[in-house]
Amino acid sequence: MLRTALSQYTVVDIPVLLATIEDLKRLIIEQQRLITEQQRLITKLRAENAHLKARIAAFESRLNQNSRNSSRPPSMDGFRRPTTSRKKGERPPGGQKGHEGHTLRPVLNLDVVVVHTASTCSRCGISLDHVEPSAVEQRQVFDILPPQLIVTEHRAEHKQCPHCGRTHPAEFPC
Repeated sequence: MLRTALSQYTVVDIPVLLATIEDLKRLIIEQQRLITEQQRLITKLRAENAHLKARIAAFESRLNQNSRNSSRPPSMDGFRRPTTSRKKGERPPGGQKGHEGHTLRPVLNLDVVVVHTASTCSRCGISLDHVEPSAVEQRQVFDILPPQLIVTEHRAEHKQCPHCGRTHPAEFPC
């Protein structure tokens, strides 16, 4: 088969074929140089890509910091409302039906009793100052008073023993 392929060319075609072979060799050398250059460029770009990805990760971690996961003050958090990790259930919010409630029970020993009287009729405007109440509704308010500052001065007496004359100071409490 090779013999038949070569037989179709004449002696005149041989220099043309040799020139074509030389051109193809030069093309192969040029393509090998280009491939080597592109491989160097790919290696460089991969290293740069890894470096840039590391910088992006560092910037994103700085953006995701807030007062809960860093030493930043809460005033730097912005106005985003914290989201709950709890999924929305089927039940409505608040106390469920049949749930025993927890409330403050009324107390008997009261500190202050304030009586509110109706002074005029809201319909006709007549004074109700001399009318006895027909019913009394009561509500109790539990207030926690602010703590008071109490200043105590401690004085330690020094006493002298009448027998030996040595002075003994009293001890201050811890």
